[in-house]
Amino acid sequence: MSVSLAEQPINTAEIQNREWVRTLEQLLLLILILGRWMLPKGKLTHDQLSQLLLVYIGTAADIVEFFEAFSEKQVSKKRRSLS
Repeated sequence: MSVSLAEQPINTAEIQNREWVRTLEQLLLLILILGRWMLPKGKLTHDQLSQLLLVYIGTAADIVEFFEAFSEKQVSKKRRSLS
C-alpha cells in the first residue's frame, strides 16, 4: 500500500531550517554585493556605479540559482556518491 504525497506528514522543523539557510545565503550575498559596491572604484560616474550594482545583483541571482541546484534530488544523490 503506497502513501500519497498529500498523506505524508510535513516536518515543519525541516522546512524552517531550509528557509533559514536560504535566508542566510541571500543575506550574505546582499552584504557582499553592497560591500563590494561601496569600495572605492576610482573615477566612475554615477551611471557606471549603477550599472555595476546591477551586474553584481545579476551575479548574486546566478549564485542563488546555483545553490538551489544542490537541493535537487538527482544532484544531492550524485554529490553523496562522490564523497
